[in-house]
Amino acid sequence: MPGCRSSSSSSSRALEPQLQECSWSIQMKRGSARWYAFEIPADAAENMSVQIMARAVSGRITLALWGPGSDPYRSVPTQTGTNYMQWPGLRESDQDAAAAGGGHPSIASEQQYLFLARKDKPLLMGQYVVVVRADMGQPLVQIEVSTPSSMTQLVAEEQEALKDLISSCCPGLTRPDSSSDSTATPSAAGPITVTSAWCNTVGQAITYDLRQWYADICHVAPNVCDREGYLRRLMIPPYALRCPAFPRSLGRFRRLQQVDISYSTAPGTLADVAEVVGGLAQLEQLHLRGIGLKGPLSCEVVQQSRSLQSLSLSDNNQLSGTLPACWFESQSLQELQLAGLSGLKGPLPVVEGTSSDTSGSGTASDTRGTGRRLLSLANSVNSVHGSPQKRLLDEGLTPHHIRMLQAGPSGRYPTARAHTRALKAGSAVTSPCGFGQLMYINLAGVIGDAEQGLTGPLPSTLGLCKDLLYLDLSGHALSGALPPLPEQLQYVNLSSNALSDVLPDFAGSPELQYLDLSYNRFRGSISDLTVLQNLDWLDLSDNELSGALPPMPLTVRWVDLSNNQLTGDVDMNQQGVVKPGSEAELMLVLLNLSHNKLSGTLPVSLAVAPHLSFLDLSFNQLLGDLNTFSSALKPTNQMLQVNLSFNRLVGGVPEQMQLLAALRPVMVTMSDGITPVHR
Repeated sequence: MPGCRSSSSSSSRALEPQLQECSWSIQMKRGSARWYAFEIPADAAENMSVQIMARAVSGRITLALWGPGSDPYRSVPTQTGTNYMQWPGLRESDQDAAAAGGGHPSIASEQQYLFLARKDKPLLMGQYVVVVRADMGQPLVQIEVSTPSSMTQLVAEEQEALKDLISSCCPGLTRPDSSSDSTATPSAAGPITVTSAWCNTVGQAITYDLRQWYADICHVAPNVCDREGYLRRLMIPPYALRCPAFPRSLGRFRRLQQVDISYSTAPGTLADVAEVVGGLAQLEQLHLRGIGLKGPLSCEVVQQSRSLQSLSLSDNNQLSGTLPACWFESQSLQELQLAGLSGLKGPLPVVEGTSSDTSGSGTASDTRGTGRRLLSLANSVNSVHGSPQKRLLDEGLTPHHIRMLQAGPSGRYPTARAHTRALKAGSAVTSPCGFGQLMYINLAGVIGDAEQGLTGPLPSTLGLCKDLLYLDLSGHALSGALPPLPEQLQYVNLSSNALSDVLPDFAGSPELQYLDLSYNRFRGSISDLTVLQNLDWLDLSDNELSGALPPMPLTVRWVDLSNNQLTGDVDMNQQGVVKPGSEAELMLVLLNLSHNKLSGTLPVSLAVAPHLSFLDLSFNQLLGDLNTFSSALKPTNQMLQVNLSFNRLVGGVPEQMQLLAALRPVMVTMSDGITPVHR
């Protein structure tokens, strides 16, 4: 494992106790896998545990481990990674809810863990193999390995802080020898307080029974302490805590880098949260999904937590109001998740540039100069030939960025006025991006909610967001045109909004893997998509798009262009998707082109698509019969559902199609336009 080698052992793969800051990052493609081997020598097996965390952003992964004596090529894994916490006595219902991601699903990021816990017996000696496989997208994966020593103990002051947390947030907890039921305590008014499984095991051991191995949080994965016994990672399983208010005791763990108490109960405002965590100078990740936060989306947390990189407040339905621009102005924040907030409303804040810290000698004037330089560059793009364009290149802008400044969202040349507001009162522009320095933004709304959600246009300088990889603003009421997208953007979900105008040319964003613009008001034709060689998911359904089907890459697996006004035929060969004689294989699994104005005959190219399982061409103007299509089918065909109803097809369902046992149902509208045939 990179950076995890022991300096004292003769084996380069051997792990030693008390490894810290053993981490590395890898960029993966869907379907790829990385293998890592390590050894646990005899002299370390009795003295340590092993924790492996893999955090994936913009994709999904599987984490698996094979222990000594097992063969990764011939046997199932000894252990697979989980994205929920493994605790003594954790109920299966809690595990299922946690594994499902709680309330609002998101693939912006996920974490998986493997535990080799010493507990009450030594680890097995020998070689272990860890495999990380990319299941979806092209995830950026950060892997962290820690090997806490069995001698590590939580320092005394943090033991007291943890006891205070348990005392406040585990109501009804009693001593093990208490004659009362430890899981339920009747109150004077009658209701019963149910104590969680975590409180009844870990919480009770920490408070009353120090003989248990899990009485020290340093040895309860995935929590991690440093060599000196200070807690670095605190993760409480979902639904474990029932705090009367946001726990102030969290602020006493001074070296915390990661906190996750998602889907417990810990109500309060963001000002309350900032008061507690604002003093944690090393805090990098704060995950508080669905804990009952309420009140306005104020700025205290992002302004006071100077090292914060990842903030998740999704599924706190009582957070409400407008979204201040401060959420996009942090100099450290990379990931922001505010999904499922039904009270979020008002215009989407537009940050013309990120403000630099002007404290210190010379900084203010330097950053003002940067702002003026960008202002001058923006004014230079009215001439695209000769020295002005060369000047832009000399200033470090890529050709893609130049196109963004030249074209704007609808082919119009922008003026520099949009950049001048950020220069007022001594502020400075260091980037013209409308979302600051964020890499992952998940502000998905609640689809079907009566409230409008976020309104207004997307930032016209969206294409200049050089750091942005993931953007989900679905389920709101955003309007206006879609600006050109950033060059490195991988995931875009802007579905269920009120966006309009023509689609931009996606050739400037070749890294796109997921593109969902469904349920908007886009019009015009769809440009050639073959440049998107990583595209996996394309959903442009329920718009007002017209013209012919666009050429698409072989990699795409999900295509939904239904409920538009597309014309022409459906022959994928003619569209350049599948070239005759090509060894490349079409990966298409789902194709939905229903409710359009497509014509011509049913193409053979769809019959020979090796992975196509779901085909819907209903409500079009297809002609002819099914004989040619049927004769091209093979016994290995993967068809599961086919809908050809409400077209102008004639004849019956050929025998070859009837023999495909997996085909259910086939609906073909007869020549009278009324009578369907079911097979």
